[in-house]
Amino acid sequence: MILPPPLDSLERLTHADLIGVVRDLIGEVTRMQAETEKLDGRWRSFGSSITVKDELARLKPFAAASADQAFRHG
Repeated sequence: MILPPPLDSLERLTHADLIGVVRDLIGEVTRMQAETEKLDGRWRSFGSSITVKDELARLKPFAAASADQAFRHG
């Protein structure tokens, strides 16, 4: 990626150079948006796996009690 020159020198760029800088910036924003979406999807996946683990931990005492009852009455 081509970094734009410092702001004070933008006035010295030609019209074509400014268009190039803007296109580079648009490309970088597009790349960052795609990366953000990818990370957001990973975060949702991570969050749902935590939810599943939390739910299993919540249900585990009930499952243990049911198994214990079945063993005693079995």
